[in-house]
Amino acid sequence: MQKRRGHLSSSLPMTEADVVKMSGGMNIILGGPGRTALPGKKRRKARNAVLRGRRDYRRVWGLLLVGTLGTILLYLLSTSSRHNEDSDVAATGGGIKGMIQWHRQRRRHNQKQAIIKKPLDHFSTLQYALQHSHLVALYFAASWCPHSTPVTEALDEYFSDLILPPKSDDEDEAGAKVTEPFPLAIVHVSSDTKEAKFREYMRKNWIAVPFDSPEKTSLKRHFQVCAKPEVELLGIDRKYEIPTLLIIDSATQTVLTTNGVDDLEEFKDKALEHWTELHSLVRGMEEKYAEREEEEQEQEDDDGLAREPARDRHRRAKQGDGNAAGVVGELFGPN
Repeated sequence: MQKRRGHLSSSLPMTEADVVKMSGGMNIILGGPGRTALPGKKRRKARNAVLRGRRDYRRVWGLLLVGTLGTILLYLLSTSSRHNEDSDVAATGGGIKGMIQWHRQRRRHNQKQAIIKKPLDHFSTLQYALQHSHLVALYFAASWCPHSTPVTEALDEYFSDLILPPKSDDEDEAGAKVTEPFPLAIVHVSSDTKEAKFREYMRKNWIAVPFDSPEKTSLKRHFQVCAKPEVELLGIDRKYEIPTLLIIDSATQTVLTTNGVDDLEEFKDKALEHWTELHSLVRGMEEKYAEREEEEQEQEDDDGLAREPARDRHRRAKQGDGNAAGVVGELFGPN
């Protein structure tokens, strides 16, 4: 009979006293005889509290596990990177000199690998001329401008057989038939208002920015060159009027001179030689500047190398081994 009563009491419904709240928000449900039964709503509430506690418990441990694994992964990656750098330094001879040499090599490598955006890269109509000639003469003119006529005739007379010919319509790729760079390319940027006049004004082997191309206006804005009637229409802050002949270094895409028209008048058929000499002079100055900059950087590195042993001795003296004799020995050597 006693055994039967125990069985029945264990199956009694839960009461309010059966629910004990523990720390961390988890609930333990206890059963006992002689208790008032919990209503169904409270029973569900207690069960949901238990489930929420379990979910929170698993979520916390999951976050801890993910954080631990991430920390281990970052440590392994940083250790591998330091190991590779140490190997590179050891390959250069090790020590302070090896470290400085390694940094020099890294700096030179980064300079070579750096992609420098050139000022004319976004002008697609100029790329053929820039890629296949040493110099580009960017010619701003118009058929109706009387000052453009003598410049046009001089360009046609002096350079028509020396300049880069325009790309043929049947070529699939730009410069497919160009094997070696030409000394000069002439690119015409017109201020004519009628396409027929624009085409009539073109000369042999000139490369033209298409009459209806938006880059025609973009080039005028970029170099601030246009005819007087275009100033208000295009909203250009004009620096140069037409005719203007800009000589551009194809490799660096920088303007060597804005006085191409004056050079034609002064040097005539020797103008190309003058521009080539100017190009060589500017290149030489750029190379000398780069070399001097590198020498100054190396001198700074060498100065740092000369100061390094003193810092090392000072650091070792400060660290020491807790023995005054050891510190004196580090500073002054053996007696």
